[in-house]
Amino acid sequence: MYQGGQLAGTVGQAQPYWKWQRSMGVDTCFDKAGEQQGLRVWRVEKMKLVPVPKSNFGTFFTGDAYLVLHRDEERAHLHIWHGEKASSDEKGASALFATQLDDSLQGRPVQHREVQGNESDLFMTYFPSGIKYQVQRNWLSLMGRRANSEEKQAALKVAEDVISQRNYPSNTQVEIIPEGLETAFFKQFFKDWN
Repeated sequence: MYQGGQLAGTVGQAQPYWKWQRSMGVDTCFDKAGEQQGLRVWRVEKMKLVPVPKSNFGTFFTGDAYLVLHRDEERAHLHIWHGEKASSDEKGASALFATQLDDSLQGRPVQHREVQGNESDLFMTYFPSGIKYQVQRNWLSLMGRRANSEEKQAALKVAEDVISQRNYPSNTQVEIIPEGLETAFFKQFFKDWN
């Protein structure tokens, strides 16, 4: 039973709510979410929630999902933002993280769903300079079925060198496509693909 910030156990003393939450798997990036007023932003990256630096507030990658929490003295608003190219895995992960954050804040935040291009007026007030959509670049690397580990490493090195030489963002992802599993997206880069 929950009593005034404490979860009463059947054995021993009541334990603080946050300790009970941690034992239930609540993400550690929410540790101070209940203490700080203002704006907090997290991005789903590789199925993990990563805090977004304040310098990047208002920039959203179109292939990602985010949690945006705004707290003042009286209210809390939790927004789940989905880019138009976010995968269903990222959307699902953002919903699970939102549930965890909401639980860690004892159900206080009003929850909102935001979709790229259709953000609410309330959401837009958090970003007085507006928001910017950023397309994440992917570098595609093809490897033959019989490529050994040295050849695979060499292909990755070529991809990293091209990313560096062309001054692509540091978060450019390298996608490895095995021979025989090439997508239509990949094939479009080759004029004479059979």
